Amino acid sequence: MINTPPIHLALGTDENYVDFALITLTSIAAFHSEAPIHLHLMHENLSEQTIARFGKLGNTCGFQVFPLKMPREMFQAFPSLPDGRISPLVYRLALPVLLPDVEKIVYSDSDIIFLDDIAKLASIDLHGHALGAAPDRAGQRVPRGPEHDLPEEAVYFNDGLMVLDLNVMRKANAFARCQQLAKKHGKIGMIDQTLLNMLFWNNYERLPQRWNLINSIYRNLPLPGTYTIEETREAIQNPGAVHFTGHHKPWLFWKTTHHPYADRFWHFALEAPISTWTKIKIWLKAHSPHSRLKPPKKDVPWGSTDLKCQWPEEHEIKC
Repeated sequence: MINTPPIHLALGTDENYVDFALITLTSIAAFHSEAPIHLHLMHENLSEQTIARFGKLGNTCGFQVFPLKMPREMFQAFPSLPDGRISPLVYRLALPVLLPDVEKIVYSDSDIIFLDDIAKLASIDLHGHALGAAPDRAGQRVPRGPEHDLPEEAVYFNDGLMVLDLNVMRKANAFARCQQLAKKHGKIGMIDQTLLNMLFWNNYERLPQRWNLINSIYRNLPLPGTYTIEETREAIQNPGAVHFTGHHKPWLFWKTTHHPYADRFWHFALEAPISTWTKIKIWLKAHSPHSRLKPPKKDVPWGSTDLKCQWPEEHEIKC
């Protein structure tokens, strides 16, 4: 029997986002291939009881959990949260240093669900680039020019879901350079994402958009230099991972539903090993008037009929 190399997956959370991290992992398990998954759970101060919740899900769904406690001294260059904690946003920047024996890893935020096998994403050829990521409209809000260390021509990428070549990042001394840029620029909007764009705007592999279907894709035409109309329609019709970016999260009562696959989030949330109270709130959200998909304000060449409306039987929850 041939031993299949593990898929390395990094996910960071604090106690506030534990339920959402477990929802992400539940979706991954639903489409999981036979390749083992090694989950590197990045945290600063998760309790043993909380870590055990991830271990229990891993035992049920077939992946191993490796808790990875963040050393506070490594993150002094970055702005901390108001209560003094390290922001989980910057955990990902240290992966090349924290995991010296890992060559390639998938990083995922906790506001993402998978709708296809993570093995397909992990196997994408990065062609020698430091990382694979999908372009993001948020780059329109980021200052450009030499003084900002991000050229005008840079196509800004989203770092919520990435495939990282940690060897290439180590050779580029990526974490130390992120620390230097953070000290130089002070408080930066979307700090983790912007720092990685400053370093690798011309050294990343553009992922197929289906692997990071962000909130605004359904509602807007693609930006020049990102994806074509055909690529965008294909991503909407056949998503691999969907990302609930922005303020319209599918678990917030006071926000309308903008993401076309919010219903998939509700599905996995109700299957995940999360608190009963969180499930009640999500069930109420799923059945509230705000759960109806809000149509785009602009004319776009796709609509609700382009969405993947059927669940293939083999992709139902397995654990």
